[in-house]
Amino acid sequence: MSEYGYLLCVDCRVHIWLGKAIKNDDDQIVYFAVGAKEPNWRQSGLTRSVWKFLADHVGHHLESVREFSERYNQMVEDDPPEGPYVEIGDSSLTGPTFDEYLSGWPGNG
Repeated sequence: MSEYGYLLCVDCRVHIWLGKAIKNDDDQIVYFAVGAKEPNWRQSGLTRSVWKFLADHVGHHLESVREFSERYNQMVEDDPPEGPYVEIGDSSLTGPTFDEYLSGWPGNG
């Protein structure tokens, strides 16, 4: 069964999908990937967005969460009282694409 990971800011209710968890023989996550186990660090838009995300949310409550965890369940809850989490990423239906998120950011190089 596939499992996915997310980087989220609990304070701002925003997240980035990190991809499929690739695990070792001990069932520990060793990296995240999309597709045929292509490591996500090779995906420029995602990698730069993670760095911008970290800069944007310094001092905030950040979490790296696994699918089906308690925090994940809170993140995907239908109609939460605090409002929904917004996703940053190219497949996002709720927030900006990576290009939109990175637009105008001086760290975008």
